[in-house]
Amino acid sequence: MRRKIFTLIELLVVIAVIAILLSVLLPALNSARKKGQAIGCVNNLSQLMKGHFMYADAQDQWMIGSQAYQAGTKTSLGWAYFIVEAFPYVKKQIIRCNSNPILEPLLSYATNWSWRCYGMYAPKDRWTGTYYTDRIDETGDFAVLVDGTRAFHLTKMKGPSRIFLLSDSGSFASSPGVASYKMHPTYYLENSSAIFLLHINRANMAFADGHVEARSQSRLRSDGFTRMALENGTVLTF
Repeated sequence: MRRKIFTLIELLVVIAVIAILLSVLLPALNSARKKGQAIGCVNNLSQLMKGHFMYADAQDQWMIGSQAYQAGTKTSLGWAYFIVEAFPYVKKQIIRCNSNPILEPLLSYATNWSWRCYGMYAPKDRWTGTYYTDRIDETGDFAVLVDGTRAFHLTKMKGPSRIFLLSDSGSFASSPGVASYKMHPTYYLENSSAIFLLHINRANMAFADGHVEARSQSRLRSDGFTRMALENGTVLTF
């Protein structure tokens, strides 16, 4: 019995069909992967806010801002240290989004990893303009900056569902996109930090009432943001 041999034309047809199937399936698979990463990021932020609330419950409703001094020292550390190590409410592995294009190793020293995490809103940092003060009537005067320590008083917040605290963020100076511990809607801080639209050009944000949502470039602009970074690392200013 003769064995059937594929002709060159038949082989090319098979290859063309496979190429078409791949062109259809790969974008769908990539989209599914990105959606999965976005969901993981939302879960991270939700858990981090729970950690912050547990910390605040133990500290007379004071929540750590972007950074503070380690107890009994003048060593400044990022917010993550205080709910990961000083008070171990959450795991270190969730302090940043795995979608970030530059994931530096989370070394054992807090002076390294506490700066490489989601960005905390820094309303009374240097050169941050009037974004915070313009909204005090709406959101309350809840932020404090004393001797290098940043903090928020939860009881002084008005409408906490409107007050964003943590978000996808990155620094865009020497290492474009590396996770940054703080951000501001209108001004760059250390290493040119900005909110980072990592999830199909949306940024996940955690709010003072504990909910997390994704916001698009247009929504952020309507919220008064004038500085943000796209998924490809391009920083936009308006």
